[in-house]
This record gives sequence, C-alpha cells and structure tokens, in this order.
Amino acid sequence: MENVREHIIGAAAEKMRAVGIKSISVDDVCRDLGISKKTFYVYFETKEELIRALLRKHEAGIEGAVHKQADGKSILELMLGFMGFAASIKDVRKDPPLLHDLQKYYPQLFREHLEHVHEISVRLLQHYLKQGLDEGFFREDLDVEKTARVFAFIHQELLNELSGLATDKRQRTIEEVTYGVDIMMRGIISDEGKQLILGRMKIQ
Repeated sequence: MENVREHIIGAAAEKMRAVGIKSISVDDVCRDLGISKKTFYVYFETKEELIRALLRKHEAGIEGAVHKQADGKSILELMLGFMGFAASIKDVRKDPPLLHDLQKYYPQLFREHLEHVHEISVRLLQHYLKQGLDEGFFREDLDVEKTARVFAFIHQELLNELSGLATDKRQRTIEEVTYGVDIMMRGIISDEGKQLILGRMKIQ
C-alpha cells in the first residue's frame, strides 16, 4: 500500500512541477496512473492532502541531498562553491509554476512549506558553521545559533527573489540580496579563513 501512495505522490509531483497545481485535478492524476478515484481516496482524502504529502517528501530529501553533496569537503571548498553559485545566480530559471500556484491558491500550505524549509536551513547551517569553527575557518566568538537563523532568513529571501515569490512592496534585487550575504560572510570568517580563500583564489 505504501508503494501505491508513493507512486501517486511521485506522478503528481512530476506533473505539478511542469504545469503547476491549479490546472491538475484528482481526475487527471488518476487518469495518468490508470487508477480509480476510489483508489486515490484510500490514500488521500483531498487534493490538498496530496499536495501536503508532496511537499513533505520534497522537504525530507533536502538535508540528505545537501549532506551528500558536501560529504568530505572542507568549509573552504563549500564556501568557494557557494561563491561560484552566487556569481552565476542570474542564470537560475525563475517562475516555478508549482510554487507560484501554491502561494496563490494554497497560502496555508505555502507558509507551512517556507517554515519547514527555514528550519531545515537552520539545522544545515548550524552543522556547517560548527564544522567551520572546528576547522578554524570562522571566528571563535561566532554565535552559531543566531548566525544560522540570520543566514537562513537571507537564504529564503534569495530564493524568493530568484523565483519571483517575494511579496513585499519593494522587492529587493538579486544584487542587493547577494551583497548582503557577502557582507555577512566577511563578518564571520576568521583571519585564517580569509587567507585560505585568498590563497585558493590566487592558485586558481
């Protein structure tokens, strides 16, 4: 039974990411999978419940994916990778239909999703900030918890700008957000860390 549930989530996720949430109905999902609506409702009482399950599955994979990508890398290597991402940030595709539909038609689910992603970001940042402290890359007086929460907030702002999801009256430009990240990073890196970055850049 769990396999059927996961199959429904996977098929719905693929379709919704391509064309958005609004235009996909329970009938569409059932037709694509070749199942009856009766079977669908065994696993999900509503379309909203399916969307919530889809989001939780996506969120659950974030931490594992990040740790896998970062496995065996020093904080210096991770930092240089982040700087490369920030430099090419304009190339990231905007307007993901699923998130836009989620924000417009399912605002409660959208808020829940942002809250969950924020907490995941905080945990990840705390982990790597502690690693950076152990490696002498960050200042010894760094407050890991506070720094992680501030950076998680900035990270979410960056994603919102990239995706066109910012809701405030004056949307910040990508340059403003990345500049803020750069300034903050300079404030937490130790003198040793700065020398490591400069040394690596000169080599490259």
